[in-house]
Amino acid sequence: MSVVVRVWIVLAAVVLALPAAASARVVQCGEVITVDTRVDNDLACPTPVALEIGANGVDLELRGHVIEAVEYVDENGSTNDGGVGLLVPGNDDVSVANGTVIGPGSLGTGLRATDAEGLTLRRLSTIG
Repeated sequence: MSVVVRVWIVLAAVVLALPAAASARVVQCGEVITVDTRVDNDLACPTPVALEIGANGVDLELRGHVIEAVEYVDENGSTNDGGVGLLVPGNDDVSVANGTVIGPGSLGTGLRATDAEGLTLRRLSTIG
């Protein structure tokens, strides 16, 4: 077997062994993200939490999109502007990049991360 053929076989094995990049997909209001995700849409969610990270080690690539919690009506019929754009509740080694997260009104929070060790934010704008 020639050296060139051996090199091609090794390169093919390396490429096949690499993890596949997350493909872009549409996310939904209130969704809990548990795997690496590349977002393919903006969100404006009339829910308490627009988007939530639900596992350790998740990479969320917003790809320039906006995740926004807007005013919502709670179970008592009251209008509430205390929502959260992106919630990271105690999940470690999470990264969020390349977008904007917005919380509604004067009480809302764009990004809420509690007990999240190793959280990495890159090129991320937060409002609220």
